[in-house]
Amino acid sequence: MSARFVFRKLYEEGYWDDFLNFACYMFLRRRYSFFNSALIYLQRPGVEDIASYNEWEKLGRSVKPDATPIVILQPFGPVNFVFEYGDTEGNEIKDIGYKKCIREENPITEKLLSLLKVFLRQHAIYLGERTLGSRMKGFATMTENSRIFEYEKRNGKIERVESRTAIVVNSKLSEKEKVVTILHEIGHIFCGHLGKDVNNTRLNVVNRNGINLSMEACEYEAEKFCEMVCRLINVEYDNKEYLEDYLVNGEEPRINLMSVITAFDKFISKINIYHL
Repeated sequence: MSARFVFRKLYEEGYWDDFLNFACYMFLRRRYSFFNSALIYLQRPGVEDIASYNEWEKLGRSVKPDATPIVILQPFGPVNFVFEYGDTEGNEIKDIGYKKCIREENPITEKLLSLLKVFLRQHAIYLGERTLGSRMKGFATMTENSRIFEYEKRNGKIERVESRTAIVVNSKLSEKEKVVTILHEIGHIFCGHLGKDVNNTRLNVVNRNGINLSMEACEYEAEKFCEMVCRLINVEYDNKEYLEDYLVNGEEPRINLMSVITAFDKFISKINIYHL
């Protein structure tokens, strides 16, 4: 079963929103990959929490004799079996299960905006602000002229990286709107919508060369990327009206969820969200 098939099935069968809550919870609490979380949710929609046989025993619970195992992939091995909380018995665990809001506090602070600015600098992506129309929050683009970013290596030498990749945000936006806008534009870049910035050796994005993507599909993919990151760090915002502008004959455009997941994995592996 391919990863592309798994994510597409979850999306088309209407489990996507609840799956994202579960996947974010498993990623933060148990470091499970989004693919393993998808495998779990595809086998057991509405699952609360999962653990291995030994993990449940350490928590004072035992797996019921008639429990049906859930199959996941394990690193450097074939498969592993885990079990849902409802298939175990023993000590009651009050904080079991995931909530829509993984974190109670609101992480929209100067720290989060600063973290994104550092991330962009590390990947030689220019970030600028300017006054834009009220309907435009920002955009990502390949500039005609390159910018030179300089980085000091551990040996004291200077690394010079040439880059044409840029993000511009509307200077009138609030701090929260800037964060969401930057994440959306990073989604465009990491999903490969701008193509490859050949001279930027610090930026590794999904290769979409030769694939003809509609504007509607690009906007939906970037927004799905943004949704996933925001769900992970508990940033709530309303994008329903925005997405309605990119429907095709009243339907969502067909997107490549695997490219979105790959872009998300690349991004999340390079930015430290655990200290927010």
